[in-house]
Amino acid sequence: MKKRVLLITFIVLLMMTSVSIGATYSKTITAWFYDIKILLNGKNVHMSKAPFVYEGTTYVPLRDLAQGLGLTVMWSDDGKTIKLFSKADPNMPVYPVNPVYPVNPMNPVYPMYQYEDEKDEEDIEDTLNEDYEEYDEGRYDLEFEYNVKEYSSYIKVEMEGKNFERDSSKWSRRDDSEFEDFVEEIAEEVADEYDEDVRIYVYDEDDDRVAKYEYDNGRDRIEELWLADEDYDEDDYKDYLEDEYEEYTEGREDIEFDYEVKEYTRYVRVEMEGKDFDKRDSAWEDRDDREFEDFIEEIAEDTAEQFDKDVKIYVKDEDNYTVGQYEYDESKDDFEVKNQY
Repeated sequence: MKKRVLLITFIVLLMMTSVSIGATYSKTITAWFYDIKILLNGKNVHMSKAPFVYEGTTYVPLRDLAQGLGLTVMWSDDGKTIKLFSKADPNMPVYPVNPVYPVNPMNPVYPMYQYEDEKDEEDIEDTLNEDYEEYDEGRYDLEFEYNVKEYSSYIKVEMEGKNFERDSSKWSRRDDSEFEDFVEEIAEEVADEYDEDVRIYVYDEDDDRVAKYEYDNGRDRIEELWLADEDYDEDDYKDYLEDEYEEYTEGREDIEFDYEVKEYTRYVRVEMEGKDFDKRDSAWEDRDDREFEDFIEEIAEDTAEQFDKDVKIYVKDEDNYTVGQYEYDESKDDFEVKNQY
């Protein structure tokens, strides 16, 4: 488990015991950053910022945790108050879309606005399940259910097939162009609500991935990244990884990789060879752990779907030193961090 100490300057809002608004001042503290994971009913809750430990107390982003619990978070500048509401709370105020609030640079929780008339993940899922349940432009209709998950830099949409397998004629005889247009409409619907890029994963009824798309919200453009009915050998798949996963960009500095792929009897080994960092560089030290693990897990899922095998991934720096080892169990859909420097 990775562990490090950082000196961080925080803006702290203090509330006096009998006074609703206290003094605002800055304070330098020593905080411990571990690879802390938050599980809600056994499922990981994605944190936009890494949790840390200060004086024996663990601090996590309130908005991320509250949303995981199905709560709405609002910040009131009047009284410097954070308000939590359940969906069923009749006292929850309704705000107009994109209201203008005075910016208080001393307010560290200012970004925690959430508005009642913005749709949450369940609302978007309901819209997709109602309006895009069926693709009917091929020789056979394809039916889907939808799951939506918000990440810090993109929205993930899973289209779960209900009536076809990836090696069936129902899938192979779809119209590729029409199906991509269908997916693009879905991506635009989601991007309009979140104003973020969208990644769409298509699965068959056996939960095998059959396609992957990425929608660039800024450019209003969709790209087909992967299709299960394309026949990749090791070299082809290596080229695919180097095209789609050449660069990790979610840390303070970008990290670039070359890839080697080797298929064995029971698993596929993927080596990610760092081109521009070593284990002591700030590029590696300052990466966002959770975002990097998401990056690796996505590679593992793609590889498992392509080869229908377990996956072992080894991340190396430019000196060929292994800085991370990860495994993906294809049958259990389980991703595990085995070792990380």
